Amino acid sequence: MQGKLESMGYDEVVDDLDLRDQNLGVSVLHNPETGLTFVLTARTAQKPNIVLVGKTGCYKRSG
Repeated sequence: MQGKLESMGYDEVVDDLDLRDQNLGVSVLHNPETGLTFVLTARTAQKPNIVLVGKTGCYKRSG
């Protein structure tokens, strides 16, 4: 999933070594063009194994 997001213009913005432990890997990717940020976590010891979180900034209302 991280490779796919990187191929779509997302940059890894947080070092996995700062967040992971023996049972959890973490990647934070941000697309500066769209303003979207994804947090990907993968558990190695529990199920569900993968959790995806997407976040955007607030947009002004039109009209």
